[in-house]
Amino acid sequence: MEKANRMLNEPFTLPGTIVKGKGLGRDLGFPTINIRVDEGKLMPKPGVYAASCEIGENSYNGMMYIHPQPENCDLEVNLFDFEGTIYDKRAVVVPRKFTRESIKFDNYEDLKKRLALDEEEIKRYFEIE
Repeated sequence: MEKANRMLNEPFTLPGTIVKGKGLGRDLGFPTINIRVDEGKLMPKPGVYAASCEIGENSYNGMMYIHPQPENCDLEVNLFDFEGTIYDKRAVVVPRKFTRESIKFDNYEDLKKRLALDEEEIKRYFEIE
């Protein structure tokens, strides 16, 4: 992603609309906003990314997951330093760095452990303590 952004001379963006999800991220302790990306937008490969997200006048950093087989939404972002619930708002996500491929987990506990590692790595990328 970093190389693609340099080649484009501007950040690659994923604009879309925030939609209601199933609440699994919240149940796991990693609440997310779920985004249906605008039709016709080229999607990066599925997996976990460090990403920035603009919602209205506010900008957040977080970890983004692009679904390999999207249903209700194309991607979800766990925003650092954000609490609340928002739906039907526009968001623009900027993938900053690809972190890892999508993994199928046998149970939610393994998923939670991996998400904690992802969060730690991505916060280091953004230099967040």
